[in-house]
Amino acid sequence: MIRKEFHTETRIPFRLSDYDNCLIWLEAGGIMDIMTDNEDEAERMVKTALTEIYDRLPSYESKTALAELPDVAASLEQEVSEKLKQQSGKDCAVVFDYLLPDEHSQKLLDNMDKMKKFSDPAYAAAELERAMKQARETAEKNGTIPAGLSQEEFEKIIKSDCVPPLGKVSPSLIGIGNDIPDGVTDPLARAQAITAQVKAMEKSAMGVPIAAPAPEPAQSAPRPKFCGSCGSKLPETGKFCPNCGSKI
Repeated sequence: MIRKEFHTETRIPFRLSDYDNCLIWLEAGGIMDIMTDNEDEAERMVKTALTEIYDRLPSYESKTALAELPDVAASLEQEVSEKLKQQSGKDCAVVFDYLLPDEHSQKLLDNMDKMKKFSDPAYAAAELERAMKQARETAEKNGTIPAGLSQEEFEKIIKSDCVPPLGKVSPSLIGIGNDIPDGVTDPLARAQAITAQVKAMEKSAMGVPIAAPAPEPAQSAPRPKFCGSCGSKLPETGKFCPNCGSKI
């Protein structure tokens, strides 16, 4: 018997049902126990096993949740082992050590988990309260705000256009936002709104001036109208020219 390790040399595209079929990349690896004493034959069977994994894994995508990947690995172990035995006539046991998202995909899934949490207004409000409390503790510790400042006054300072430096805000505040704008219901849009607002809060806490909101464009005055018969200026309301009586 020869034991061989195997690892996928290229990442395998996959979609998960519990992440809205988001495309991720999987890495796989494990060992193979092959009932042969021929090293070349063992190497060929490893290559065949990898090909079978690449070919069979997509049949599970879009209906598999992240927590079910161990079950997928178990099914592949049996399927690939049986396929190799049919092709070579030799017993072969394929055992996965891991079948997991690669590092980049795991970060993507972690971010999606955060977005799901922040889509809950109660959770977002609680996290904002925690962030404000921590920012205040930092400011008081650094002596950058007066003692005895009310919470209302503190919130005005931290949200103002230009504030005294409050010291560096803890990195744990990243992702903690301000109030979610009305009408924003999409989870991704809500998370983006929260992230944008916490960046503003962090800049404020570090003494970086924050640009004031752009003023709404002034509505242009309505253009005056003139009578087509006599040329007199017409009032904004009315159906007849006050000068000549013509119908407008």
